[in-house]
Amino acid sequence: MKVTLKAGVVALLVAVLVAGTATSATLITGHQIKAHSITARNVKAESLTGAEVKDRSLTPADFAGSVQGPTGPVGAQGIPGPSGVPGISNLTTVTTPGSIPSNVQADVVATCPTGTTVIGTGFDSGDTAIIFVRKSGATVIGSFFNFTAAAAPVSVQAICATVSGGG
Repeated sequence: MKVTLKAGVVALLVAVLVAGTATSATLITGHQIKAHSITARNVKAESLTGAEVKDRSLTPADFAGSVQGPTGPVGAQGIPGPSGVPGISNLTTVTTPGSIPSNVQADVVATCPTGTTVIGTGFDSGDTAIIFVRKSGATVIGSFFNFTAAAAPVSVQAICATVSGGG
């Protein structure tokens, strides 16, 4: 089979080849590009090298992943710190109820469990006058006087715990 090309087609092919060659021979320089007009989308992956990036122009936010280097060697043991404050354990509240007869002064005692000590006190005297609440060893003593015409309910609390030393 014989193929004949007409002069118009040949002229078109020659024009395309010449134009393509002329276009690829023209290079655009950095001076011809408007500042901030090239974005990351316009740059081919891995087409830039470190030599083409201005020193100190990148921040950690410019990198995907960590910019932290490898872990260094373990340092020397530091000096021991000071002893801590005493700690508490076995925290419990012991409440002892009582009833004080009319016009009578009486004591009510709450005692901590063995191995614990009083770290706080409390009481409920209702309408009865409280004279004092105090710690005495592992007990709390509440002294009440009932000024009312009827027996009055009262209670004393010992807040107890095991207290450990600070080291």
